[in-house]
Amino acid sequence: RRELVGKTYEEIVGKKKFNEVIRSHLDRGLSGEHIELRDWVSNVTGIQGFFHIKIRPVNDGEDVLGVLVIMTDITQLFTMSEALREARNRFKTVADNSTDLILITRFSDGKIMSANSAFTEVSGYSMKELIGKKAIGLYSNPEHRDVLINELMTSGYSKNYKTSMKSKEGRDI
Repeated sequence: RRELVGKTYEEIVGKKKFNEVIRSHLDRGLSGEHIELRDWVSNVTGIQGFFHIKIRPVNDGEDVLGVLVIMTDITQLFTMSEALREARNRFKTVADNSTDLILITRFSDGKIMSANSAFTEVSGYSMKELIGKKAIGLYSNPEHRDVLINELMTSGYSKNYKTSMKSKEGRDI
């Protein structure tokens, strides 16, 4: 964003935000402290974004001469992170309210990452007992996991795949 190069920090964020929020960070930088923050910046030229801001003291070995302010626009990263968080929350709500048994495992090694309450209730395992455990040990027929993994790798999804697992007491579920 070339229109920002050479501008003062006050010109970039506006006088009000500068005085209310930024000035104290710059003062801390002038006292020798390294500062990092993330904040929405809306400036007088109409540019708005979410920025990672680094404030570093510049010194001559003894005295602080000023500060270097580096602003990195992370709006796209922030927006994607928020969308991912919202999608995770929606998925969690659906999974937690489903009566189907849902067990989420890591593709690479089969370690259990999560399970819904229906799974913990029916299986008898607590979430604490499940997390990090290898799912292969829960399958009534361990080869079924290999079949499922192959299906996922081949088509990218699995639909209506049925298998049975062992509950904590050893019964098929």
